[in-house]
Amino acid sequence: MAAEQVNTYWNNFEEKLKEARDKFVPSYKIRSTRKKATPMWMNSDLQKAVKMKQEEYSRFEKSGKPEDYTKYKLARNKTKSELRRSIRQYEVFG
Repeated sequence: MAAEQVNTYWNNFEEKLKEARDKFVPSYKIRSTRKKATPMWMNSDLQKAVKMKQEEYSRFEKSGKPEDYTKYKLARNKTKSELRRSIRQYEVFG
């Protein structure tokens, strides 16, 4: 008899918990429709440099070769100088 009573209590608890979940927990994720704003100084040359840097880093991570790291360093430095040039150009010509 005690086992039946425990099962009854458990079933009642489970039912109430599911009702509360359905009532108070959202069943979908709210997504933002707002597009991420890109900085005004982000131009196509800089985007290409960033993409190239990411590809070179990915290549280096997969292989671990020193020559791939050298290629990545060159791409990283080019990206950094392109970034500085782009920001400077935006600030001057606004």
